[in-house]
Amino acid sequence: MLFGPDFRRHADDGINARLNWGYAVVRGIVARAICAAGLHPCLGLHHHNASNTFCLADDLIEVFRPIVDGAVFSLLASGAMLAINKDTKQRLLSALLQPIETRGEQRQIFDVAARLAFSLAAVAAGTTKKLCLP
Repeated sequence: MLFGPDFRRHADDGINARLNWGYAVVRGIVARAICAAGLHPCLGLHHHNASNTFCLADDLIEVFRPIVDGAVFSLLASGAMLAINKDTKQRLLSALLQPIETRGEQRQIFDVAARLAFSLAAVAAGTTKKLCLP
């Protein structure tokens, strides 16, 4: 209900365009972290689709979606235009790069995604049983 009772996720509107752009940026950050952790981004846990080469990234992005949602909501609340343009992208990227508080620390999304990916790699390797979620 963040965007109102009539909001539909896959409607052709400016809100969805902004959400999609933000999710794509975060997906790239997460995919990079997955590769750095020695995992393959196409081998998903929940997402399984032969034509999707980023199933694991799509699994791990879920914990970061509220950051994108909040950034888009703030942008709309400020009265910004719905079109995706240079200004919109800069404002969304700036919001995505704000520090995230996790485990009593302030970290950027790059660090948080890396910790999540390396934690998943440790679980997969059997060196720990608990995933370190942000």
